[in-house]
Amino acid sequence: MKKIIHLSDFHIGCVEDDGANSLKEHFDETISYLTNKIENPEDHIVIITGDIVHNANRDDFNHAAEKFEELRAKGYKVYVVPGNHDYRVKEEKSGDIENEAQARDLFMETFYGGDGSFPKKDIIHFNGPEGLEQKIALIGLDSDAEQLKGSYGELGDTQRDALAEWLEKPEIQECDFRVVYLHHNPFAHRLSLWGMKLLDGRKFKKVLKKKNVSLLLYGHTHSMAFKIDKKKIGLSIDGGTTTGRRGKNQPSRIIDIAAIDFKKIEDYEKEEVTEMYFDFIREDWRK
Repeated sequence: MKKIIHLSDFHIGCVEDDGANSLKEHFDETISYLTNKIENPEDHIVIITGDIVHNANRDDFNHAAEKFEELRAKGYKVYVVPGNHDYRVKEEKSGDIENEAQARDLFMETFYGGDGSFPKKDIIHFNGPEGLEQKIALIGLDSDAEQLKGSYGELGDTQRDALAEWLEKPEIQECDFRVVYLHHNPFAHRLSLWGMKLLDGRKFKKVLKKKNVSLLLYGHTHSMAFKIDKKKIGLSIDGGTTTGRRGKNQPSRIIDIAAIDFKKIEDYEKEEVTEMYFDFIREDWRK
């Protein structure tokens, strides 16, 4: 069986309030929880939907990468995409990183061994119910691919076309589950007018429709909202802010993807999904 642990928006390097609320410490506590309290980590996929750091910074990138390797050493599969803050450069916070291009290069080197091509594509094989083999297709996107535009995001024509082509491939369509993950929320939301929208969100959603996408994961808006989309996109989930930025109490979801019948997702009620298919990581620091 496989479960997805959805983490997002750590903002490592951000210190809030009176200086006592360090999100780096909360990030470390999250990793410690996963390494010490989750049973059978090899049955879990950790998907991180961006804003790993608050400002591009070599030390913070390296710290996060080391912690992700700790998770992999325990048996987790770990996948990550960048957020807008991962490319953001502030002179007093970013050390020797001088501009966005350097931040991008460092992010790709740290987390992808220098490979900056998107979409990122993986297929995971696992034993499902009754020991039958099942497959999950994972497709990760860079929603700041064109150029950093503040809090706005954009996939761009090249990446959207590549995604459409990949979703049509038989090896993807033959998978039992198809998961797409990125940083920016592609749906209209209350922060869209405040510069937090995905500029080509409509075009992106057109690519997803009727491609039998099971699960869409994103972050950025820190809302923890989720929706059961009636237009063949499947289940769409905002990962919130795992470290509780700005005092938000947002326990991370553990999604039992192998138990959800995505062919009948339109018939589900949100309360039913919450009660039957989500577990939550809850720790005192989020209160």
